Amino acid sequence: GELWCAAARATLPGSQEQDYTDLSQSSKKPMVALLVATLGVAPAGVARRALGGKPSAAVWNEEIKAAWTQAYASAQGVPANYDIDEIEGRIPSALRGTVFRNGPGKFERGGQRYEHVLDGDGLLCRWSLDGATGRARFASRFVRTPEYAAEEAADTVLHRNTFGTQPANGPLGELENAFDLVLKNPANTNVQSWGGKLLALWEAALPCRIDPDTLEYVGRETFDGLPRDCAPSRAGACPEPSRSVPSRPAP
Repeated sequence: GELWCAAARATLPGSQEQDYTDLSQSSKKPMVALLVATLGVAPAGVARRALGGKPSAAVWNEEIKAAWTQAYASAQGVPANYDIDEIEGRIPSALRGTVFRNGPGKFERGGQRYEHVLDGDGLLCRWSLDGATGRARFASRFVRTPEYAAEEAADTVLHRNTFGTQPANGPLGELENAFDLVLKNPANTNVQSWGGKLLALWEAALPCRIDPDTLEYVGRETFDGLPRDCAPSRAGACPEPSRSVPSRPAP
């Protein structure tokens, strides 16, 4: 509820302070209503500022703000690949394997703060354990989709995102995105090893195939044309659930 909305509005490093005072009586309200009525959508920044307000101090104070700021700061030192030197206790000698994790890890581009943490670019992390030698190793890399690479090269937001992040550099600002129905794939929802392939997932696009050794982006995984209209990051979302990509390991 209110705490989640407040967290999504945080001002984090590199962002600009935004005024979320109540603008419901401002001249922007008719414009937002018109956009919603005609298009079914409104630019997220305009809609939020025109219809929203400041969260209460009970759920959004300096202590809570600092905690969210730390939690959703963009990852530094990426890519990474190194041995973990400090290990508490001992790795069981019979334990050997690799764990992959994925989630939003970058929250701004070219000085523009993403509107929501779930628009963050996917960051893959890998922990490798070898109990026989007592060694552990860590690696990380952003999922370098073509969209990510293009935005990195331009150092600006070029694509519309699900939760409000969108280009705002044109003469009309966010309004220029009103008819842009193509969303960027941030590949930030999950990661699965399936059919001998490592896949970075997002609900509304084909999986991104990843090299498990280097964590580099290989390309879109089409499964030889099997998926059509499906959400591969969730189990059973495709027309043939028995062949869909699960979002969680089997028990």
